[in-house]
Amino acid sequence: MCVNSLTGQNLIDKDIDEKYGFNLFQALNTESAKAGYQWKESEGLSRDNWDLIEQKVNVEKTPVIIGLNGPEFSPSGRGHIITITKVEGDTVYYADPASGKLKTTTKMSMQNAPAHPDGKFIFYAQR
Repeated sequence: MCVNSLTGQNLIDKDIDEKYGFNLFQALNTESAKAGYQWKESEGLSRDNWDLIEQKVNVEKTPVIIGLNGPEFSPSGRGHIITITKVEGDTVYYADPASGKLKTTTKMSMQNAPAHPDGKFIFYAQR
């Protein structure tokens, strides 16, 4: 979803899985490089990260990927990766790839969510 929005490609999950397996960060960087983007990683989600996230999604119009867990984001408890698309005040709009729907939550809800099994991470694109 994020690679397609940055590059204009029409890849599906199967395309990424076959080529990169579970290495999402490598997939993002390799595929997005074609359009001049490089993905960076930030550890954890805290109050300090929201300025960066808002700059990326609201000003630069680039997606931000976050790994979370907990009942609101991952009812199975195995963790979930979502894409933030917009932030307005305390409201966070995100794409849920599991349901294919756009959803809303709050900054505090995301900050307080348990970590994804691979940690609480943020990936963001940069030119």
